[in-house]
Amino acid sequence: MLVVAAASADFSETSGEGLFFDAVNYTFPKANEKLKFGQRVLVEFSGFILESYPGAGRSQTCHRAPDVPAKRSGLNGRRSRPTGD
Repeated sequence: MLVVAAASADFSETSGEGLFFDAVNYTFPKANEKLKFGQRVLVEFSGFILESYPGAGRSQTCHRAPDVPAKRSGLNGRRSRPTGD
């Protein structure tokens, strides 16, 4: 499942992206059955996270977080879709 940060970071002062969203692709069994597209989640990972973009790692637990309207999420209404693993 691809998890994208709700808030952006601004790295433009150091010649980086002006609008950057951290993202990690977690391995989580049956994510496509347990989660819905666009849900906010809290992930506890086990092991290490690869430093690629998006990062990659293994999720130990995943809990649904309280819903926040998309216009306040920082993602301008764009949401990630869970992918099964």
